Amino acid sequence: MLIRRFALCALLLFTAVALPVAAAQADSSDKWRIHVKNDAEADGVATFQFKPRGGYPFEISVSVAAETKENDVARRIRDVFQAELPQDAYEVEVDSGEEVVVEADKRTGEFMVTLLSSSIAGVEFEVERQ
Repeated sequence: MLIRRFALCALLLFTAVALPVAAAQADSSDKWRIHVKNDAEADGVATFQFKPRGGYPFEISVSVAAETKENDVARRIRDVFQAELPQDAYEVEVDSGEEVVVEADKRTGEFMVTLLSSSIAGVEFEVERQ
């Protein structure tokens, strides 16, 4: 009876730890695209989380002024990401004016990007794995 309880506890612990890790790794990629939609109606901050596979997550916050056009919001994100991310590990560029592409160097491997929060009125973000 004691062995069964131990086995059940071990199975529950494995399920609670291993499955979320596997799901998170399945969502990682070496390239991400952030679509910026609409102009900023007011000052605000967008906070993104980066999580390298097997590494610790970290946040990057991007401040945007009121009346900033969507293409300028994308350029602002690119500039802040370029300043905050290791330049030898990530390439960040603007594509199609309002999209930001973040790509990892082959040695860096896969990572995840998520939008944690945004207080930039009027602007919508879509973060997409490539």
